[in-house]
Amino acid sequence: MHALNTKTTRLTALLCTIAVAVVVGSFIYVASQRKQSLRKQNEIAQLAKEQMEEELLQLQEEYGLQVEKLRQGTGYGEQYMHLSSDALLEELGQEKAKVAQLTEELRLTKASNSNKIKKLSDEVKSLRKVLRSYVQQVDSLYTVNTQLKKENESVKRSFEEASRKADKLSAEKEDLTQKVTLAEKLELKEVRCTPLDKRGRATNKLNRVTHLRFDFTILRNVSAKVGLRKVYIRLLNPNDMPITSSSAGAFQYEGSTLQATASKQIEYGGDDLKETIYWNIEQTLIEGTYHADFFTDGVRIGRLTFQL
Repeated sequence: MHALNTKTTRLTALLCTIAVAVVVGSFIYVASQRKQSLRKQNEIAQLAKEQMEEELLQLQEEYGLQVEKLRQGTGYGEQYMHLSSDALLEELGQEKAKVAQLTEELRLTKASNSNKIKKLSDEVKSLRKVLRSYVQQVDSLYTVNTQLKKENESVKRSFEEASRKADKLSAEKEDLTQKVTLAEKLELKEVRCTPLDKRGRATNKLNRVTHLRFDFTILRNVSAKVGLRKVYIRLLNPNDMPITSSSAGAFQYEGSTLQATASKQIEYGGDDLKETIYWNIEQTLIEGTYHADFFTDGVRIGRLTFQL
């Protein structure tokens, strides 16, 4: 009986030991599994945090790309395009600032803070959705302004082409005008100067000369306009100084106003016309070579060189 009790006691102790070992082992196993699970959760949370950091970095770059695209791709349209671009630039800048702020918050948040991580993740998704909206707006503006730029360049090319044609026509017109002017230009022949004394007789003595008589013939020109016109004579003394007379009047020549020495109104009919102009000497003349230039219609039509 005593031996039986001893065996029972040993068996009970063994069973208790086994039970304790099983319970302890279970606790150890559960604790180990929990630790592993927690480690995996931390690893997953850390991976999620890193992915979010990477996504925020991409968002930062993409917002920057949209800003740059908007700056480079717009500005060729009307004022409302500028206003739209400026408004979008401001909004994109604000969203980009939000990305930078989330990036800083994420950096300061521990991976184990699941609630905070989830909140930040939701905000990142929202920013991603907002970005898609801005991409559409920027692309739309970019397309419109690119088209406007092409149209402006086309208009500019058309304007330049029209300007070239206008310049060519202007040059052709000027050339034609010059040709017509040359064709209408009167020319002189048989131009002579005769010094006269006070009795109207020709003289070679300078101290007796009181008048100069200029004889000339205007050549026939069927292209020239017929009618009244004024012929001007402008004398240059041996020192190439002009001899002027207030009674002879002034005329235009090559953009300048010149004072004449003598003048006369004639009526030209298109055929050869002989004319004479007298100049009453009003000052002392010096001995030497003189030049007499003849003008009408703002054009020099002849020149005579003579000695006194």
